[in-house]
Amino acid sequence: MVRKGVIILVVILSMAISGCHKTYDTGVYRTGRAWNFGVYFFDAQNHLTDSCAIKLTIGKGGWLSYIMDQRELLYTYGNCCGKDLEETTGVDERPNMVFIHPPRLACMAFTEIPPMPQISLPVNMTEVSTGEIRIVKGWGSLNGKTIKQREKLVKMVEFTFADTTIPCIMIEGENTNYIDTLGVYKSQYLFNEHFGFTQLNYYKPNGESVKMILKTTNFR
Repeated sequence: MVRKGVIILVVILSMAISGCHKTYDTGVYRTGRAWNFGVYFFDAQNHLTDSCAIKLTIGKGGWLSYIMDQRELLYTYGNCCGKDLEETTGVDERPNMVFIHPPRLACMAFTEIPPMPQISLPVNMTEVSTGEIRIVKGWGSLNGKTIKQREKLVKMVEFTFADTTIPCIMIEGENTNYIDTLGVYKSQYLFNEHFGFTQLNYYKPNGESVKMILKTTNFR
């Protein structure tokens, strides 16, 4: 009887999860779209020390996407951090804003510290925003603490993509507390209203940097 009950429960959960699947066909981050990024690691002297590839794909999501009201985002790491990894997280895209979770596994875990890529729409170049994130694990004495962040739109720039240039908004941010413990982690993002976030740059307190640059997409 117990085994039969477990089977019934699994079937019910499977049906519930499949029923939560949703195809997103509006906005930038649509189901089935894919972005291929080159990721470059630099030392404090700005010498390239490593590189790899990360693919961003938008899926249909499941019960977690449904509960969080976010589009499913899948990162596929191609020998990044010395590993082939997959990470499932989310995109929050609405008529008035776009927010994505950056890759945060292994050697990319530090991207939790500065503000994550986000922008309010329509664009307001005087925008300055503050936020915070609670560190769950992986940072020792900081686990369970809340990191405060500040982010601002800086200027319009041109980004070279597919043998052309596209206009992008530059967004810069940094953490504003636990400076004595963490130092200052800085972020710099480029956003285009058609392609989304095209470049994610990170600058660590020790002078090292990581740049994640869009190379190709499966849409135009």
